[in-house]
Amino acid sequence: MTPIMKNISSVCSRLSNDGCLMPMEKNELKTGAGFGRAISSFVNNMDDDPQIEAAQIMARDHRTLQQNTMRFFMMFVAEMALQEHTDARNDASVRLAKKIMEIPERDRALPYI
Repeated sequence: MTPIMKNISSVCSRLSNDGCLMPMEKNELKTGAGFGRAISSFVNNMDDDPQIEAAQIMARDHRTLQQNTMRFFMMFVAEMALQEHTDARNDASVRLAKKIMEIPERDRALPYI
């Protein structure tokens, strides 16, 4: 497990059926839903330091992994751009995502190499 995944795993939690926060199992990070919850949990704080550290580690990762990570983030941007209903908490993110998606697809393409 990479250092960033260990960090994410250590701070992640999920909601149980009764709404209580439960520790995330390591295997859950291997699923799309589990990883999505892990990222959401990781960014759910007011301290930018862990996020800055994570971004710096990821920016120094293997070039192929950098491309794959960016491709993943662009998938998130595309999903955000589809949101029709916003409020003050996500309006700026949705507006930015929509502007990014206005860039021609050929210029947003992140090929597998």
